[in-house]
Amino acid sequence: MPSVIALAALAVPATAAQGQADHELDGEALVRTSVVAGVDAVGPDDRFELAIRFRMEPEWHIYWRNAGGSGMPTEIDLTLPEGFGRGETLWPVPKVFPGSEPSYGYDGEVVLLIPITAPATLAGDTVPITVDLSWLVCRKSCLFGAREHVLELPVSTRSGETPEAEHAELISTWRDRMPLPLERCPEFRIRLDGDRLVAEGPAPGARSVRFIPESTPGVTPRRLDALEAPVVDGRFRLVVPLDVEPANALGEPLRVAGLIVPRTTPGAKGLPSVTFRLPVPTGSP
Repeated sequence: MPSVIALAALAVPATAAQGQADHELDGEALVRTSVVAGVDAVGPDDRFELAIRFRMEPEWHIYWRNAGGSGMPTEIDLTLPEGFGRGETLWPVPKVFPGSEPSYGYDGEVVLLIPITAPATLAGDTVPITVDLSWLVCRKSCLFGAREHVLELPVSTRSGETPEAEHAELISTWRDRMPLPLERCPEFRIRLDGDRLVAEGPAPGARSVRFIPESTPGVTPRRLDALEAPVVDGRFRLVVPLDVEPANALGEPLRVAGLIVPRTTPGAKGLPSVTFRLPVPTGSP
């Protein structure tokens, strides 16, 4: 696996990448990555975020946590010191790449955020964090890539008194792009009606609203043409029929989850996207 020091050598200029046949390219050279922390030092009981930055060569893309009809989810594995905790990875709203079945991912640049919690007692002078990344990067063909990053953060003796992080602006910018949890958007109503997902609410300035589904074993949208609904008089009502198959749940609780994404018209004020998870009753059809 390439080292972080060799990262600069892995980047291929856009003009060179576009001029080569896809089979001659390297999945690691097509994606530049970096990892930074939201603190410059770690104190007892501190809470901070890691920012995982991916920058793809033009025309190439990687995948969201649900790759959709093709591709492979981008994976992030952390090795943390004993006592540290990892929260759920925060993903910006992905793009929808068309096909016989849509796929979901990112081109250009994306930053994923991972909340980290420190224990009450810290040992040693530094906090080592190892981040192992793997991805599939695609254009007309797809290539696998992987890389390891290692951070060594100094230990602070006092909680909450670490200096402002050098990368605070980057993290703040991408945090603002994350979908909001449903509980923070009371104007949106998302519910189950039998074997149908029903989402409704105001969407002024949007032309339509799209459902981007999570990968939820045992629960899948029945019709791909039902994943988008128009906005009429400033409101939307999106109804997605679901196939509920408990035998395919892989031992997990049945649930339906995903994003509700307003597609805003040019020049209109952006509307928040919403992330949600709903349990599916075992008695559902």
